[in-house]
Amino acid sequence: MRRDDIRRLEGVADRAWPAAEVWPGPGWEARFADGMHRRINSASVWEAADLPDVVRRIEQWYARRGRPAIFKLTDASAPGLDEHLAGRGYARDALVQIMTASLDGTLPDPTHPVDLAAAASEEWMDAFAGMSGYGPERRRLLGEVLGRIRLPAAYAALREGGAIASVGLAVAEGREAGLFEMATAPGHRRRGMAGSVLAALLEWMARRGAAVAYLQVLEGNEPAERLYRGAGFETRYRYWYRVPPGWLSTMPR
Repeated sequence: MRRDDIRRLEGVADRAWPAAEVWPGPGWEARFADGMHRRINSASVWEAADLPDVVRRIEQWYARRGRPAIFKLTDASAPGLDEHLAGRGYARDALVQIMTASLDGTLPDPTHPVDLAAAASEEWMDAFAGMSGYGPERRRLLGEVLGRIRLPAAYAALREGGAIASVGLAVAEGREAGLFEMATAPGHRRRGMAGSVLAALLEWMARRGAAVAYLQVLEGNEPAERLYRGAGFETRYRYWYRVPPGWLSTMPR
């Protein structure tokens, strides 16, 4: 994927999953959101005439907020950034694939009924938090993230026996739409529920006029990769993080 296309799609994904605070600089952007998810608590540097100075300024920006500086990198990042951070002791963390699929052709059909809503209910958030093992604090932060989404969204819920068994979220912006927060309760996995949620969300994206669906999946998550590849998704590029020495990661994605 071309450098400009990577940078543009990363911007789309950042807006779909919005941070609480964003510092846009000339050729970089730093995002802050009180500790929920790496994407919204990390900085991207695309261009820098003085790379060490930019890194120091970003470190100071996070320090004033009581957080360590985390950097998100792709093959389109500023030349030398990865090596510079490694030389400062930053460790590589969490290799993530960005996958995309065309919405122009025949889409998969859901095999289970799926409900879609334009906003997240407390029940939906409780269900996702339970499936993901979130405690009360992470459940609170999840609600804050979802409350910041202003783009058109669809919250999918598949029920069995009256209870939510599988969920997912789609967020659309123009010709692209992102897939987020796919989860299925442990006792309901391997029964096609996630595939039905995925199919319902892809159909919603297409109805919104999106031409391309994108998603993020952690490298090595083979069940998720099989699900997405079966629906036509292909890996387009990868991103990874550089985290400060001794930093213990507890953030997803």
